[in-house]
Amino acid sequence: MSIFLFSCESEEDDSGIIDSNDNNTSTSWADNYWKKSGEEVYIDLTSETPKFCSNGNPVPGTYSSLRWENTNIAFFTLFNAGDEVEFRIQKNGNSLILAPWDAAAQQTHNPSTYSLSNEFPCDGGGGSTTDNGEIAFYTRKDNGCSSISITVGSITQYLQYYYPDGISDCTQGEVFSLPVGNHSFTAKCNSTTWSGNFQITSGGCLIFDLQ
Repeated sequence: MSIFLFSCESEEDDSGIIDSNDNNTSTSWADNYWKKSGEEVYIDLTSETPKFCSNGNPVPGTYSSLRWENTNIAFFTLFNAGDEVEFRIQKNGNSLILAPWDAAAQQTHNPSTYSLSNEFPCDGGGGSTTDNGEIAFYTRKDNGCSSISITVGSITQYLQYYYPDGISDCTQGEVFSLPVGNHSFTAKCNSTTWSGNFQITSGGCLIFDLQ
């Protein structure tokens, strides 16, 4: 892995990144099979990576792992034939709302409602996960901003917690699940910026400290 880092002085504001010790969420409500209203489309959320089934056939593409914003909202990315589409899942009573997510506009488009299902017709399902790996970004200190924006390709995520003791794997920090290959990133916190290149391997986990 090769990563090149640069930064400049930071301008502080009145808010800061939250200590990771204060982060306590429960997302077990989503750990089920779900069926789209009025259609034979299913989603399997029983693992970190979603799987889709449409009319008895796995839906093609590579899916990232779920990225939980809070206990009710999660995001994931579909990689298919060079395209990347981000989706948002949101709890809505006993159902969930799934919709493409426009990060720039901070809004969804064409939402669909899914209800609980006792089956997933594709027997383990849609999408390929074997060609994915992960990178976890973290920081050990409050950098003086409410969150650090991190962009890899067309995907932007936000690191909202700091980890004084560091992290040891890809279950903490702000995690990107990405296809195998070379990628680059940029990150920003007020006037402090980071950038670099890294290589994802199948099933691998990279850890990067935003110092």
